[in-house]
Amino acid sequence: MNHVDNPLLGPLSRADFITANVPLVYAITNRYDRRVRDDAAGEGMVGLITAYDRYSDANIAFSTYATFCIRAQIAAYFRKNSGPGRIPNRVYPLARRIMSDGLEAAPPEVVAETYAVTVKAASKALAAVRSRGSAELADWTDGGRRDDTSELYVDEFVVQLKSSQQRIVGALLGGQRMADIAREMSVSKQALHSSVTLIRKRWQAYEESCA
Repeated sequence: MNHVDNPLLGPLSRADFITANVPLVYAITNRYDRRVRDDAAGEGMVGLITAYDRYSDANIAFSTYATFCIRAQIAAYFRKNSGPGRIPNRVYPLARRIMSDGLEAAPPEVVAETYAVTVKAASKALAAVRSRGSAELADWTDGGRRDDTSELYVDEFVVQLKSSQQRIVGALLGGQRMADIAREMSVSKQALHSSVTLIRKRWQAYEESCA
């Protein structure tokens, strides 16, 4: 099967570009526990190839989009091999931090040391994360204010969005303010808020479908 080079990604051929970006996969998967690191890296390579083939918006840095795709592919692998489930409220805060930092496959001892919690608490949170899968999104607003949008954690969900929505998510992930994003995208604040609201609704539906 012949694969077409992506014209948005410079003069390198598809094979050479993907090879040149393999370190991005290892940068993500090297933090994983050794017992699953090879599997995670293998899935990450699939995600990198997917990112190359699907990349279509030069306003989003390829590394940002590729990170989404790599994490999405790994998350899908863990979800498939661990089964669905809800994260209990008592461990949710720690589980969310684990997912946000990409430590889903880390040993309990590493998680415990990283967050200054007991190994037992780390084990419970890791078990919850792995049973739920690693798709999670942080709060959409900063303290309830709609002008300052805080961190977005994304993985499988973001690759399903339209390119303009991915651009919004990428900007939010980079810490940009809503007003700055609206200006860069040449849209009104109201239009941007409407887009964010739509993405939120899609996320809620996506989360329910994964439960």
